[in-house]
Amino acid sequence: MSDRLRRMIELARAHVERGEKGPAGVYYRLIVNDTSPPKSGMERIAHGEACLWYARMKRSQNKLGAAADWYYQAVTADPLAVDYRVEYCIHCLIPMGLLKDARIEAERATRIDPESKDAWRALGGVEHKLGNVAASIAAYDRQMELDPDGANAKLDRATIALDTADYATVRALCEPLLTTDRNGDALHCLAMADYREGRHEQAIELYDKAIAAGCYDPALARWNKSLALHSIGRYREGWAEHE
Repeated sequence: MSDRLRRMIELARAHVERGEKGPAGVYYRLIVNDTSPPKSGMERIAHGEACLWYARMKRSQNKLGAAADWYYQAVTADPLAVDYRVEYCIHCLIPMGLLKDARIEAERATRIDPESKDAWRALGGVEHKLGNVAASIAAYDRQMELDPDGANAKLDRATIALDTADYATVRALCEPLLTTDRNGDALHCLAMADYREGRHEQAIELYDKAIAAGCYDPALARWNKSLALHSIGRYREGWAEHE
């Protein structure tokens, strides 16, 4: 890698760290121009990093099509960059409904780095959306093996357990999280388990606790709470939460 290219990368990264998007973009634009097409391993890495920056910028502007194009260029330039593939899958391909393409990228990521918990999480999410329950469980179980204390791994696996009416697993995974900073999401899952088993009053109480604890999706928690309220005839309250 030339001294010029190395210096441009250093300057671009420094501007990114300081939140200076304009100057960072100037250097990444120069990097893209100087490494198109990349002719060495280091040029591939530099080109991939620059394309990743543009992908994230387009994603922040909700321009998913343009972001996907930049992610594709990033993974083409640096095929071993598992993080690029995971981002491409989660932030572009899945939201765009390109689930088969997302599965391909997630599977490739797990093959490139079988020890990447993020790659297995991405694969589990894609398989879940595709309705492949067994494959999703297998991917999430592998994620939990790699990250046994990770809250994301437990909550992801609990989501599948809810879908398969395996409420004992939901409780086994979520109850240990009640003393962590993800207690709101754990409470939401536990509330859903109670609701589906017909314990509506208990579910309502847990939904309230989940919302108060700052669960990830309070609007969804209120919607789910409205269903529990309707189930026991508390229609006025149910419609208020529904709205």
